[in-house]
Amino acid sequence: MLIKASAGGGGKGMRRVEAPAEFAAALESCRREARNAFGDDAVLVERYVTRPRHIEIQVFADTHGQAVYLFERDCSVQRRHQKVLEEAPAPGLSETRRREMGEAAVAAARAVGYVGAGTVEFIAEPTDTGDLRFYFMEMNTRLQVEHPVTEAITGLDLVEWQLRVAAGERLPLAQHELVRRGHAIEARVCAENPDAGFLPAIGTMSVARWPAHVRFVHDPVRPRIDTGFGEGDEISPHYDSMVAKLIVWGEDRGQALARLDAALRDTHIVGLQTNVAFLRRVAASRSFREADLDTALIERERAALFEAPPLPLEVAAAGAVAQRPPRRGPTLGRGATAGGCTAARRVTSTWRLATEDAPRAWSAHTTGRSRCRCSRPVDPSRRCACRLAPADSATIVTTSPWAPRAGRWRSTRWVNGWRCSPRKASANCVRSTHWPMPARAHGPRAASPHRCPARWCRSS
Repeated sequence: MLIKASAGGGGKGMRRVEAPAEFAAALESCRREARNAFGDDAVLVERYVTRPRHIEIQVFADTHGQAVYLFERDCSVQRRHQKVLEEAPAPGLSETRRREMGEAAVAAARAVGYVGAGTVEFIAEPTDTGDLRFYFMEMNTRLQVEHPVTEAITGLDLVEWQLRVAAGERLPLAQHELVRRGHAIEARVCAENPDAGFLPAIGTMSVARWPAHVRFVHDPVRPRIDTGFGEGDEISPHYDSMVAKLIVWGEDRGQALARLDAALRDTHIVGLQTNVAFLRRVAASRSFREADLDTALIERERAALFEAPPLPLEVAAAGAVAQRPPRRGPTLGRGATAGGCTAARRVTSTWRLATEDAPRAWSAHTTGRSRCRCSRPVDPSRRCACRLAPADSATIVTTSPWAPRAGRWRSTRWVNGWRCSPRKASANCVRSTHWPMPARAHGPRAASPHRCPARWCRSS
């Protein structure tokens, strides 16, 4: 059986009892937690279902005696008795069982003379026939966090309905007029550390990048993101850890899953720990993908969700390089000719991970500009004065930080390890003995007296 606080919520004040000898201790512990959390130690005792699915029905009732249900939501994916992913409609629910659960929810609302928006929650378990047997659990007298998935499949604004009912109007639609379309999934983005038992995280949200989205309204293509936080906001320990709700809709569950994965992939939050990567792993897990749902899904998929090996360091480094915005970095030139500068092809290089003190390079040398990409002023009608290696060689070209001096631009160029100054004749060029080149290779230790090939360097 299950002992739970009658005034509780969020998984607090709940104890599972599997043997008579455990009952007294569990009851005392549950009442103590309920008293501290809610100021009320009253508890309920329920049958504990071993593979439960958490399915809830959205109901509405007005002051004119009309009551309807707006279909169901499956909220079975939970951690610590708190919801993680919610979807509508519930996968695998037959139309007969859907109607029975909806009618039972409306009957519960009518029995207490309920008015407004409410959520009737059921625990369901599979039967031998493949259908579900359901049990009444509780009624929440409000709109739930996950109500946007109901709005997505019905095309209705439930907050508007609340206001109309509060103003004494009749419900906008009767039961037979309500229809659903497609499939919707909501992910709760929380400031928490899944690898540390979902402990809440605090800090400043220094970066919050979301995919292209809408807010507080339904869009058939773009995800909906409801949040009250933005960049620079502080997440404190005094409130719930949820910082945003991400909702996607698709023509079917498969399309909704694909859109959920894409939206989570494009969500980037920096400054504090979040569960974004964990949500993506849950949505991609075998159990969720195949709709093998129950409240123990996360524990059942623990190996895939928590024990997967981390990315190798070289893979993480390559990813960091690939995601970094383009900037002046080393290039690999294969198109240079003795007649002047041509465009060079950019390549991924570990130089991209160097500090700002490292010599800088240019991705291309172009003509017809007021300043050549090698940092020297040139006549727009002439070609750039610098030269690269012949076209049949692979040349790494970098340029050190430059500065004006005596009215002329000074630049030190590194070509295949040669340090060449375009202001001097090729006889004064030297070749570096260190490769890869150190961040500041301008001292005596960085060079040895070798002549620079004339075709690679000339005075300007």
